[in-house]
Amino acid sequence: MACLPGPVAVVSILWQPCDPFAEELSIMTQQEQAASIDDEANLKRFVAGALESGLVWGLKSDDGWAVCPSNEYEDASVYPFWSDRAEALIHCADEWSRCTPTAIDLDSFLEDWLPGMHGDDALVGTNWSPELIGLEVEPMELAIAFGADGLPGMN
Repeated sequence: MACLPGPVAVVSILWQPCDPFAEELSIMTQQEQAASIDDEANLKRFVAGALESGLVWGLKSDDGWAVCPSNEYEDASVYPFWSDRAEALIHCADEWSRCTPTAIDLDSFLEDWLPGMHGDDALVGTNWSPELIGLEVEPMELAIAFGADGLPGMN
């Protein structure tokens, strides 16, 4: 058996991609991962806040509830909701300047609103940022996040 004299150095070679956009892609992927973590944290915060207060907050004007087109799905609408009145109030600007934060009882939200949005193929926006960035959730997914196996009219 042969022994090498002295300590052995291990050399590792780092592979560098030749694609000039690889770094940009890597940064985008990191941002998407961070956004995904933030979205999940926001969803948990939405559910916890709503359970604690027994309310969710939407934006309502004389014309009805605030709604916007989905960023993720063509021909889908998103109804944004917040677990806190102050967060909802921040969004009463620009196109929603005539809206006011309006409380919805959590039981009504779970039993009436989510099945209704499901039937309309609408999505739920939860705790969106002031820049209107956030998760767009299927009503059934949100019901499950609240601990329901399913809701009337959503099977």
